[in-house]
Amino acid sequence: DDMEIQAYRTIALELLDKVSQESSLLNREMIAGLSNIKQSGRVADIIAGNIELQVSDRQRLLELVDLKQRFKYLNNCLAELIRQMRMENHIRNNIQLEMNEDQRRYYLREQIDAIRRELGETDEVSKEIQKWQDLIKKNKLPEYVQEVANDELERLSVMQPASSEYGVIRNYLDWIVNIPWTKYSKDRLDMKKIERVLTKDHYGLEKPKERILEYIAVKKLKG
Repeated sequence: DDMEIQAYRTIALELLDKVSQESSLLNREMIAGLSNIKQSGRVADIIAGNIELQVSDRQRLLELVDLKQRFKYLNNCLAELIRQMRMENHIRNNIQLEMNEDQRRYYLREQIDAIRRELGETDEVSKEIQKWQDLIKKNKLPEYVQEVANDELERLSVMQPASSEYGVIRNYLDWIVNIPWTKYSKDRLDMKKIERVLTKDHYGLEKPKERILEYIAVKKLKG
């Protein structure tokens, strides 16, 4: 039993060290000093008193008289604490990265605006961006299409008008805002007429035309 308790104690100290790596609140000297304490029960009490625990967990640790069970429960608490702290640190790091990215984009825009002012392009670009914003809003695009359009517009706003990609994005936005996303025509499923049109306008291509007619026939049956 003593060997098993010693093993649990060793694991508890290792877990506590990992907790200290995730947080600067724990005193490293205190952790190092725990190795010199002979009474394992005292070690468990000190660890429990220096980490963040739910009231119910503290109560449970006080109730556990068996030292092996107390260390086992304490180690589970430490492992859960490490998992929680790592998740919180990961979220904080992501938030910081996002903030840094936003700041970087802000500075880039400022630099681009300064360059445009030097070149006398500011008014021209601003007017064009505003035009596209108005068109995107006016055409009431589907939500997923609007997201794409706004992303492309953001890219356009940081480009030089002389760049080749600037023209590509303009053409793409023009295509997006001119598609009648919310307008529909009534289907005309006259099979004979469709077959005549296909035969007249598309020489050969028998297999593709058969597939088109099959598709329309099924659509007609489904109503």
